[in-house]
Formats: sequence, structure tokens, C-alpha cells
Amino acid sequence: MRLCVATKAVIIFIKKYNHITMKKYTGILLAAATLLCARTTQVTAQQKATTPKGTKTAAATPAAKPTAMKKTKDGFTILPGGVQFKIINDVPGKNTEVGQYINMNIKMKADTQLLQSTWTDGRPASIPCKPSNAKADFTTVFPYLSKGDSAVVRIAMDTIIAANPGQQLPPFIKKGKSIFFEVTVADIKTADEFKKEMDDRNKEMQAAMGKVAENDDKLIRDYLATNNIKAEKTNSGLYYSVKKEGQGAEVAKGQKVSVNYTGKLLNGKMFDSNTDPSKGHVQPFEFNVGAGNVIPGWDEGLTYFKKGTQGTLYIPSTLGYGPRGSGPDIGPNSVLVFDIEVLDIK
Repeated sequence: MRLCVATKAVIIFIKKYNHITMKKYTGILLAAATLLCARTTQVTAQQKATTPKGTKTAAATPAAKPTAMKKTKDGFTILPGGVQFKIINDVPGKNTEVGQYINMNIKMKADTQLLQSTWTDGRPASIPCKPSNAKADFTTVFPYLSKGDSAVVRIAMDTIIAANPGQQLPPFIKKGKSIFFEVTVADIKTADEFKKEMDDRNKEMQAAMGKVAENDDKLIRDYLATNNIKAEKTNSGLYYSVKKEGQGAEVAKGQKVSVNYTGKLLNGKMFDSNTDPSKGHVQPFEFNVGAGNVIPGWDEGLTYFKKGTQGTLYIPSTLGYGPRGSGPDIGPNSVLVFDIEVLDIK
């Protein structure tokens, strides 16, 4: 089954706002949001039924005589694909049109359980408004929303279950329940406006990352000078030092390494170790170098070590956990210090 346009849009949303504990359910959340992309009569903006908001127009004039859409007893309008929505705050203005991008804040809930929210990220999700032939695709509500509107979109979980026969579903998918999207439209942009916004945002991010990289480099240099440590700097901004030289060739990308490690912050606070029993995982750590299974600083840093090498990586935040940090101990833009021993190379 080929992914529909709306499915791709929600993939972006899920990936962007997915937390570690939700990764195993990414596919299910995607199904919950878009549901059954295929084998239904195409419902385009030109084929929408009557616009439920009296003063607004849909994305285009219906090609045929419109049919009044049904409503549920609790006031939700039922769209042809099975999506239900209710306008909470109706702001006068022009509705979203096909080809435009709708910027919206979204809270995604399984019944009452919060799954994802753009509010915690501080920035709305940008999703294209495109024709969709998907059944129960929440993006089909876009042509009924204008800037400033807020609405609740409801999709039955029974549809999710029917779309995934024989598959193990997460515990929050239950018969008779629903997935809810609480949405607020922050803005509506043309394709050109959206492209300019993305270009400007990328420039801002690059500039910000440049300043962070400069600050990280100063912090590392000061740390090395204070502790009288000699270290090599790489083109990426990573520093490394070797306490005990190993033998043979240096680690290469694609190889599996087995290491012992202890991770600290520049203030000396240990946040993780596989040699300290207090961390609860005293065994060698194995990973494939260059596969993206670890932070970039590790993928690069291990390539400067040989089997048996004992050394230290001084990793700028841009090659670590970046502005998000990791857990309670690694704050945003933290420089990391890893003492590493390469036990084996395969």
C-alpha cells in the first residue's frame, strides 16, 4: 500500500515530536492519524460537500450539487472519509486552500491519554494541504479551517484496529475509543511563503549553531588548559586525547566495537558509565561505528582509536545531544567528556 500525501505529512509530525518512549509505536500513531490510505473514492477539495461554517468557502467550488454533511449528536461534523470535527473557536477569514501550508499547534490524544503535543516544542507543525483519497485522514479537515480557528478532530480507534489485522497494537488502542486532535491554526501560508520561512529558519539555525560551536570550543579549550591536557582537534570540532595507545589499525566505519566508557560533564559530574555499578549496566557496550546508533561524537571519535586504546573524547554539544539535552543530567548544549577503552573490534 503506497503512502498517501497526508500520511507523509503526519510522518513528519510524528518524527518531529516523537519522544523516546513512543518510538516503538510510531507506525501505530501514524495509522491512528491517517488510517487506511487507499481504495476509497477520491475526495478532493473540489468534491467537498457543503462548508460547515456559514461565512467561509471551502478550497474550491464543488463540481456537483453539494450534499449536506451529517452531524453527530454531540455536534461533530462527519466528513466523507469518516473524520469528525467540531469547530471550537470560529475566526472569520478565508479557509485553507489546496497547495497552501497550515501551521497549527496539535495535541494528539488516545481517548484522554496525551500522546504528542507541539505546545511543548514551542513551535507549530507545518503541514501541506493537499487532495487526499485516504479514509479517516485528519488532514481532510484543513479546507474547513482558517487562521485563528481551533477545532477538535476525532477518529475512531475501531478503524485503526480494522486496518491492522493480526498486528500487535499498543495498549492505548482500544475498541470503542477514539484518537483526538486538538488543533489551533496559527497561520496559513502559500507554498512560496512556506519556502521562504523554511529558508529563513535554516539560516537562523545555522547562525545559532555557529555561535554554540564557538562557545563549546572555548569551553573545551579552557577545560584542557585548566587540567593541563594535550588533545587533538578534528575538523568537526571534536577533541580527543590518548592515555594508552592500542595496537593495529584504527577503528573504521562499519566495524563493530566493544568498549567500556564513563561519561561526565565539564564540571566533573558523571551521568553514565558501564563500569560503575551505580548505573546498573556493568557490561561492555557494543555498537556499529558510523551507523548512527550513537551520538555523532562517538561515531567519529572511535575512528581515532585502536584496539586496546584508552583515551578521552571531548565532544561539543553540536556532536552530542544539542539544544534538547538528554534526561535530567545532560542539559541543553552540554559539552560531554567520555573516558573510553576499546576492548575489541570486529
